[in-house]
Amino acid sequence: MTTAGPQVLIIDDSEDDVLLASAYIRRWVRSARFRRVDSARTLSEALGEQHWDLVLCDHNMPGFDSMSALAIVREAGNAPPFFVYSGAFSRDQAQLAIQRGADGVLEKRDTPGLLRVIGRALGTGEALPA
Repeated sequence: MTTAGPQVLIIDDSEDDVLLASAYIRRWVRSARFRRVDSARTLSEALGEQHWDLVLCDHNMPGFDSMSALAIVREAGNAPPFFVYSGAFSRDQAQLAIQRGADGVLEKRDTPGLLRVIGRALGTGEALPA
């Protein structure tokens, strides 16, 4: 599957949170395409179907978490930037995520941080305005 815009995989059990994040991103990267997954199975399927330019992952979902998702992404041989994007995340969890290979940790309400990440990860040249 080939598309012109960047491909963003969002791992989250909340469809509303995904809609918000994708709306923020689309304001600055109109051609971005999104897919939401919420389990190990659907994540593995998505990784096998196409290349992803960025992965945003909620930390705590029913039966699944960001550390498990990160392991699946890395084991699949994919190396897209992987950011934990969560509403609840402790400092220790953030440090562990970085140690295990996450590219960063963001709070869901940190829209300026999300836009900076998107600007860097998707190669828009510079940080995007909030």
